[in-house]
Parts: sequence; structure tokens; C-alpha cells
Amino acid sequence: MEVESINHCSVSVIDAERAVNFYKTVLGLTEIEPPLAGVKWFLAGNQQIHLLTEGTVHESPNHVALNVKSLKDAKTRLIEQGVEIIAADPVPGVDRLFIKDTEGNLIELVEVKGTSSSKL
Repeated sequence: MEVESINHCSVSVIDAERAVNFYKTVLGLTEIEPPLAGVKWFLAGNQQIHLLTEGTVHESPNHVALNVKSLKDAKTRLIEQGVEIIAADPVPGVDRLFIKDTEGNLIELVEVKGTSSSKL
């Protein structure tokens, strides 16, 4: 598996309106349109911060997402290592999956497809 960079960091919020105001006004980040409901996305340089504003199927929605060169290769390696793979809802332009580290923290692995420069 070849990790290329951090794709994004996601944090859960209770008061979406207050959180969006903080990230826009206090931090000065630019809000961008997400492809999924229940999240707000912000540009942070060439990375992104995702605010999770609605419930999720995971115990905690907080996670770090890593860009990988080949999700297929990553998945093969994870299976060989005995790591449980957690399916992810489909998102246009990317392949992705979730795993947990040894402490139960979520890690999302992302392969951006085609020439799209979009992040997840």
C-alpha cells in the first residue's frame, strides 16, 4: 500500500450553524459543496476539513482520510494483514473504504479516480 497524502480530516459537530460560522468567520476557510448530505466541507490550503453534522453508522465519525495510489492494492494488503474492512457509501469520483486502527479509531482510505482533483 502506498499512502500519498492526507486527504481530509473529519470532526463531528452538534451545532452545525455555529460550527460553520466558526470555520468560515474565525478561521477564514472557504466552504465548498460536498457530494453527500450531512456534512459541510472547507478548504484548508490543499487539504480539507469535513464537519459531520448528522449521525453516522460508525461509533464515532471522527477520522483521518488518507489518499492511496491504489485502493485495490491497499485492500489486498489489509486482507493479508487480517484487518477488517468497513464498507463506505459510494461517492462519485472516488473509491474508498474504512478500517480501524488498534485503538478503534477510524481511518478512511481514498483513491481519487480519473483526472478529478476533487477530494472526498
